[in-house]
Amino acid sequence: MIVAGIDEAGYGPLLGPLVVSTVAIECPQAISDRIPDVADMLNPAVAVQPPIPHGALFVTDSKVVHRSQNGLHHLEAATLIAVELAGGGATPMRLDDLAKALGWTGDARLPWYDWSHAVSPLWASADAISITRSMLWGRMASRGVRMALARSVLMDEANFNHQVSKTLNKAAVLSSCGMQLLRQIADQSAGETWVVVDKNGARDRYLDLLMRTFPDVIWRVCTESSAISRYEWHRPGGLFRVDFQQKGELACMATAWASMICKYLRERAMEQFNDWWATQTGGNVSPTAGYYTDAQRWLSEMAPYLERYGPPQEQWVRTR
Repeated sequence: MIVAGIDEAGYGPLLGPLVVSTVAIECPQAISDRIPDVADMLNPAVAVQPPIPHGALFVTDSKVVHRSQNGLHHLEAATLIAVELAGGGATPMRLDDLAKALGWTGDARLPWYDWSHAVSPLWASADAISITRSMLWGRMASRGVRMALARSVLMDEANFNHQVSKTLNKAAVLSSCGMQLLRQIADQSAGETWVVVDKNGARDRYLDLLMRTFPDVIWRVCTESSAISRYEWHRPGGLFRVDFQQKGELACMATAWASMICKYLRERAMEQFNDWWATQTGGNVSPTAGYYTDAQRWLSEMAPYLERYGPPQEQWVRTR
C-alpha cells in the first residue's frame, strides 16, 4: 500500500513563499484500521525523536526538527534524500534544479528567487548525507519499502497575492495547492492508498473540495470532527483513504517528511530573500524569517530603502 502525507510551511507569514509538499511511501502492508508505522519499519535508519543515532534520518514535525540541534542539517538531509529516492538519480546540486525535481515548473517573478546560483547542500555535509542515504537505502530494501513520490508546490508572494485577490480567501489558496498534490498521489498510485493531510484552521468538512478535485468519484464520508475528517473512495485498485487530521505530522511519517521538505524550501527561500536585500542595503538591516511581528520590524527598518530598490510592495508583501 501507499502511505502519503501533505503539509505546508509559510501559510501565516507576512513575507516569503507558501510551500506545500507531499511524500508518498510504498510499504508491504494492507490497509487496515491503523496507519502503518513506517518509521518503526525503518528503525534504526530513521529516528522520530532525539537522541538521533549516528547516520539516522531524523523525521518528525518540521518545527521540532528546526529547533533541534543541527536542525537545518536534518531538514536539508531529509529533503535531498527524498528527492534522490523518488527520482532514482543523483541529487540536484542547484536549487532551481532541486525545485524542478520536486515538480515546480513556475518562473520566479521576484528578483530574490533566482535560484540558479544557489547550491546544496548548504547546511549538511555531503559525507554525512551519504552515510544517512546508504543506511536508509539498506533498511528500506530489507523491509520492502520504497519512496514513491516527493512533490512540492512553491508559491511566491506575488503569485500568492494574485491568487488571494481572486478568491478573497487565503485558506482557499492553500486548499487548492493541497488538492493539486492529492490529485498527483491518486494519479500515480494504483493500489491501496492512505493519505494524511495536516489540518490547518478550524475547517472540518472537506467533501466539497474532494468532489471538485475528483468530479467523477463517489466519496464515503467516514467521520468529520475537529480532530480528524476521513473520506474513502473504493476504486478498482483498492481503497483510497484521505484523513484531514490535527497534528497529522505526528500521526504519519510521510506527513512529517513532507513538512520537513516544506520547511527546508522556505528556509532556503528566505535565505535568498535576505541575501538579496542585504546586497541592496549594504547589510544594514537584520534578516527576517518573515513571520508577522518580525516582518513588521523588518519593513519598518527597511522603509528608507524600499522605495529605491525592488518591486512595489503590493507585489510581495502578503495581503492576507
